[in-house]
Amino acid sequence: MRGIHVFVSAVVVCLLVSPIYAVGQVHFDQGEYHILPGQTFQIQILLDMDSAAAGDQIPSAGLFSMGTMMTWNAPNASVADIAAIVLPGALNSNGVGGLPDKTVGAGLAGFAGALDLSATEGYKNSLLATISITDSSVPHTYPYTLSLDKYYAAPKTNFMDFAGNGLDGSLTFGTATVTPEPATLLLLALGGLALLRRRSRRQ
Repeated sequence: MRGIHVFVSAVVVCLLVSPIYAVGQVHFDQGEYHILPGQTFQIQILLDMDSAAAGDQIPSAGLFSMGTMMTWNAPNASVADIAAIVLPGALNSNGVGGLPDKTVGAGLAGFAGALDLSATEGYKNSLLATISITDSSVPHTYPYTLSLDKYYAAPKTNFMDFAGNGLDGSLTFGTATVTPEPATLLLLALGGLALLRRRSRRQ
């Protein structure tokens, strides 16, 4: 529950001064997901503190807390329940001994987690969450867009590094496209790829 969920960042947000970070992004593991109509597929949400550098960059002090909301046009897909949102073990907490904050609704799925206060170092991985989402079996508009944003509205801080610096102001939030394809087209594509591989091995 958002009202109960407590981060140290929410208490001291006015006292924090963000470090000088390059513009970073919370983003999907793919820019486009090619799926079968009605398929349940997994997406990963990642953190990159420097979009201009190669690979995902983590805060130098490691991460303490994070919070992200994913939205889409509700008729296109659904997330079954909060169990479909899986956080890394280190962030699977509200920071004060309780469970992380998760929410699922029509056209949205969000999460906020933090290290336990007993942690001795920051979280040093780019993975924030893995979410299972199911494409609708009812005819709908293709392609459609998945969008990311902050989980908490100001003045609460979503992203904080282990040194106590608020990161929200240094982040942008990405999008991805979901493009369902008929099974026959996907099988043809896989068959063509296999044929190309066989030819390359013979050469």
